[in-house]
Amino acid sequence: IKEALKKGKHVISEKPMVLSEKEAIELYELAKKNKIVLFEAIKTAYAPAFKRMISLAKSGVIGKIKDVDATFTKLMVDNGKYREFDKKQMGGSVTELATYPLVAIVKLLGEEYKKVDFYSYYGESEVDKYTKMVIQYKDAIATAQVGLGVKKEGELIISGTKGYIYVPAPWWKTEYFEIRFENQAENEKYFYKFNGDG
Repeated sequence: IKEALKKGKHVISEKPMVLSEKEAIELYELAKKNKIVLFEAIKTAYAPAFKRMISLAKSGVIGKIKDVDATFTKLMVDNGKYREFDKKQMGGSVTELATYPLVAIVKLLGEEYKKVDFYSYYGESEVDKYTKMVIQYKDAIATAQVGLGVKKEGELIISGTKGYIYVPAPWWKTEYFEIRFENQAENEKYFYKFNGDG
């Protein structure tokens, strides 16, 4: 990434773009200095349904957002053939998948979190096969679950003081979501086409 930026090339990076805050600052400063684009390739953030869902959530239709719960897991066999399980290649469920739930959490609750706790399962591996992150904000809580060796329903739930938004798996390819209330007659369903590969 750094070499491309030095040569004045725009960069869309695969995840994870960096492994430390220091690296991120260095790359973004280099991009800004050279007046070029640098971002991580998370199609979810630009999908029409996801953008609409974020907009509705922040509009106040479900009240004040108090909790975001996002899950992305997939099962892989740790047979020594995949970089996702290789410590030397920065494998693990957090580096492989956490960007997805974090994009939802940050878009909904912002960057000003107070505390983050990680709870991980490693098994026989040197990398995390499943991690639950609990992110505490001043006035809200978020959880992100990611896994390569543990399977969980991949849904996104945004809880507010008036109702909640439910996005079924795979929420990172959002095509459908519901705004749900205590009075089910008020529930609303939204449908959008996720064209091609997003």
